[in-house]
Parts: sequence; C-alpha cells; structure tokens
Amino acid sequence: PQIPVTPGEIAEEAKRCRDAGASIVHLDLDPRGIPFDSFVQNIREIVSAIRAASDVLISVSTIAPGQPDLATRLAASELGVDLVSILGGSCNFGDDVLFAPRPFLRECLDLAAQRNVHSFIDCLDIGHVDEALSLVRDKAIRFPRLQITVGIPGGLSGVDDSVKFVAARVAKNISWFVAGVGRHQRRATEAAIRLGGNVRVGLADNIFLRKGVLAENSAVFVDRSATFARSVGRQPVEPARAREILSLDQAVLFPETASTDASEASVSSPASE
Repeated sequence: PQIPVTPGEIAEEAKRCRDAGASIVHLDLDPRGIPFDSFVQNIREIVSAIRAASDVLISVSTIAPGQPDLATRLAASELGVDLVSILGGSCNFGDDVLFAPRPFLRECLDLAAQRNVHSFIDCLDIGHVDEALSLVRDKAIRFPRLQITVGIPGGLSGVDDSVKFVAARVAKNISWFVAGVGRHQRRATEAAIRLGGNVRVGLADNIFLRKGVLAENSAVFVDRSATFARSVGRQPVEPARAREILSLDQAVLFPETASTDASEASVSSPASE
C-alpha cells in the first residue's frame, strides 16, 4: 500500500479522501523515538500542508504504548487542528499496553478545554464507553464525541454485536464514530452506518481492500463507505456540515445543545499511520 509519510504526501492523501467523501482526516502519529520538539514541528508541517490542500477537518491522535505523557498526548492541541483524541482508559493493545488512568484522562480533558480544543474520547474497550458516558453525566465533557475502535487484540471485539451494544448505550446527542481493525473494518463500519453512527476508514486500520488485495490508498475505503452510506439512505456530509454537527465552532467550556440529522453520515479517514 502507498502509505504517505511526508507532509506533502499526507496532504495529497487527505485531499483524495476529501474528494472521495471524507469530511475529516484522522492522523495517527506515533511519538516514540522522536524528540518532542521535532515531533511537534512534524505535526505543524503536516497540518499546514493539509490546510493548504483541502478544507477537510483534521483530527490528531498521539496515543502510543508506554507511560502517559500529558505534553505528548496533547501535542497537537495548540497547532490549529480541529480535534484531538484522548484515550478513554488503560487497556491491552495487542502485546503492548496503553496507559490512561482515570485522573490522567480527566487532566487531558481539562487541559484541552482550557485551550479551547475539541476532543474525541478514544474507546478501545467496553469500559472506555462506560467511562465516557460517566464523564458526560458528570458534565466533564461539554460536547461528547466517541471514537470506538473494534478488532484490536485485547480490546473490544470486532463482532457486529459490539457495535450494536455501543449504539444502544449512546444517547442521541452524542456523536459516535466506529473504526474496525483489519478484516473487521468493513463489517463494523457498515453496521455503524446502519445504526446511525459515523465511521473512520483507511490504511491506518486496514491495508486490504478485500481478501488478498492491497489497497492503493485510504481514499478507496472512503469511497466504499460513502457509497454504502448512500445505498442505505444516508448522505456523506461536507466538512462545513460536519463542523456544525460536531459543534466545533462552539466554545468548549460553554455547552450548547447540538442536533444531528440521522439521515447524514460523517466519514473520517486516517491519512497516515
């Protein structure tokens, strides 16, 4: 697969995904082994390149195995991105472990809010979903948005029932996205679309378009998901509409009720690993 690496390559891929129907591109950026200042500069250059190429919204995750570091986890929060991912709790991650104790999670949310940066809660296990819902009840999240990833070994399984379980628990005023790892990607995301959720697809989660066939880029996954959404009566949205649905123009610390049209779907794509 043609996984983009340089800021220019990532920006080109982001534009392809936007043209295929994505309203958000999600950047999974691994900070391990990179000096912090160099890592921040790399994010800055990628964001700048994407902004020059497209109007697509930008979400960034710097979640990686190892002890949590507040500065690293929120490295993108002052670089002009639209959303940052905050891990919803500690969990197994294949043979590794992702750490996010409850006090650290809340500290991340508080700091992001102070910087007026909107966030996703990354849910890799059922307990993360429950934790996110408790944060909503505690009014620790003003505009709740969940990114649920299924199929990671040691995490939430990729069976259809997992997506149905989440959909049944999430209130209508909560925006939720589903991503499926590897062979789970298509089934999980199509189940989410049927159930009123949104989806994230792309090479960061799966490199095979179908069994034995490597995908050329992330845009082919976006196109497939957008086509499926239309086939079940849902329309992929433009970035401006996604911004409205996700309340991204609202101040993080001043809540306001956001409405979502169930006939629409937002498609997000990881533009890089």
